[in-house]
Amino acid sequence: MSDSATQPILSVKHMSKFFPMGRGSQLKAVDDVSFDIMPGESLGVAGESGCGKSTCGRCVLGLYELTAGEVLFRGKDISKMSRAEKTAFRREAQMVFQDPFASLDPRMTVADIVGEGIDVHHLAKNHDERTKMIYSYLRMVGLNEEQASRFPHEFSGGQRQRVGIARAMAVDPSFLVLDEPISALDVSIQAQVVNLLVKLRRERDLAMLFISHDLSMLRYISDRIAVMYLGMLVEIGPSEELCENPAHPYTKALLASVPIPDPVAEAERVAGGVKLTGEVTSPVDPPEGCRFCSRCPFATDRCRTETPQLAEVSPGHFCACHLHG
Repeated sequence: MSDSATQPILSVKHMSKFFPMGRGSQLKAVDDVSFDIMPGESLGVAGESGCGKSTCGRCVLGLYELTAGEVLFRGKDISKMSRAEKTAFRREAQMVFQDPFASLDPRMTVADIVGEGIDVHHLAKNHDERTKMIYSYLRMVGLNEEQASRFPHEFSGGQRQRVGIARAMAVDPSFLVLDEPISALDVSIQAQVVNLLVKLRRERDLAMLFISHDLSMLRYISDRIAVMYLGMLVEIGPSEELCENPAHPYTKALLASVPIPDPVAEAERVAGGVKLTGEVTSPVDPPEGCRFCSRCPFATDRCRTETPQLAEVSPGHFCACHLHG
């Protein structure tokens, strides 16, 4: 096995992103987050709205300047790359956005949307080769050649998201950030798009950072899952292990919110699940200690004064909670 296959394609080290709010206040969207992604691996990032998972995805692509920490892609700090290195990085690392309509230029045809990356990176020798490449990527995502001349408003939400995926794949990336790619779609279409992403990952050996609030879907598509709460990483581990044996009270509460089609099992799960109370801590200048303690039924005085650190609770499974300290 080559060194490139045994080294992370992406390393995030103590990454923080704070947004100034005026009068000396800061919104701590991402606070001291660290993780690695191996080539071909899918890491899911879960959490409620406002937990910082989308900001995390934009930070790893260099769309936001970090407040602290570093992001290494194939061992190189993306903030210190040369112009040529940044061009290569932008080809290798692509993003699929949450809203397929807002992320597509309404004045461009599908052919031009998909072909834009091909043009920027000079991947086609001539117009005929460019056209063939565009058609092949449209077929890859389940669209056809006749649809290349249409505009985004002529497609359904699921079809528009397929166009967004084709645009990302057109430059042959090795790493994809997917920011809630199915949350804006009808439930009947979500499974089709997820299965398409699973197929592309398998065929192209893609590494993925898959952002979602849906733990059941992340369990299906991800090798590991990272759970965020108010900007901080509270648990990370193999998908099956984390979903079957969650260690953090917040992860348990998230899993308890996933509906089960069996009414009896659903009633038992709800009765035995973690019940959250209290108010959500503000991400603007949050207090010392665990940010989840205001809602945690197991919180102690230590939780209110001391921030827990990630500790291994089983092989490859880490949790930031004083219950496991």
